[in-house]
Amino acid sequence: MLRIRWAAPVLAMALLAANGDGDRSVVISDWNRIQGRWTVLSVHRDGEYDALQVGAHMTFAGDEVAFKQQVAQIMDGTS
Repeated sequence: MLRIRWAAPVLAMALLAANGDGDRSVVISDWNRIQGRWTVLSVHRDGEYDALQVGAHMTFAGDEVAFKQQVAQIMDGTS
């Protein structure tokens, strides 16, 4: 859960930086567009594809972000 605490502020800063002129109304508009539940389709960590995160869900509700990982079944190959 610790990793998600920084997601909302980082996303807000990224939206401000992308806007360039710092127009707060554009940032709020963009923030409102991402509200709801999103499914993770692809993840790369340290330049490598991370299949374990695919299928997870991120939910943006107001100023909070929740992350729910997909449950992975690991097969040991002995059965």
